[in-house]
Amino acid sequence: MASEDQIDAQTAAAAAEHSGGALLRWCSTFGIATMTLVSIATIGASLSWSLQGLLGLPDWLAYGGFAVFLVLGIWLGVWAALRNWRVERRLERGLEIDPPVFSLRGQLNSDLR
Repeated sequence: MASEDQIDAQTAAAAAEHSGGALLRWCSTFGIATMTLVSIATIGASLSWSLQGLLGLPDWLAYGGFAVFLVLGIWLGVWAALRNWRVERRLERGLEIDPPVFSLRGQLNSDLR
């Protein structure tokens, strides 16, 4: 029977062997950030535009909705990118995925405990 340390060492070695490296990490991080930003911005634009048209609200209110959802999309895109980067690094080291912390500062923590 293998001890716990040997299993952990085997898991870490297998994870490092199967990781795509920095290029794959950059590609997945860029992809998830772009997808999040575009999705939130599209939802916000369609919601603001349709409510403005259906309810006859002034244009400035729709533009305000666009701005709010754009800022939200940027924040969520940056958070998703940082979270993806952190999870990929932890998986490459053979560590468990930690529970998400919904702040940018929490994702910037450099320790991977």
